Amino acid sequence: MELFKRIHTGDDELNAVQDELERILNPVLNNEILSNNKVTEITLVSGKARNILHKLNRVPEGWIIIQKDSNADIWANGSSNPDKFLNLESDANVTISILVF
Repeated sequence: MELFKRIHTGDDELNAVQDELERILNPVLNNEILSNNKVTEITLVSGKARNILHKLNRVPEGWIIIQKDSNADIWANGSSNPDKFLNLESDANVTISILVF
């Protein structure tokens, strides 16, 4: 996500407000979870690993299951290409949606 950039003006008060906004907003905007991708309708088969294209073009910080259609434990195995794929596996047949960040 793009960081806050101040506009240099001749107004000292406006510059001070922008300095404060920059100090407060940029750490929030720089948080990796805001740079995410939702991947939906992922079908996992029990005991079978599956590569999932996450489209972040970087190694993800993590992922969150945001929807699943049955009771299943889901985990990530190491991927040979982590900047492109998550390798997920499940202990039951399940369809999930995830948020990758």
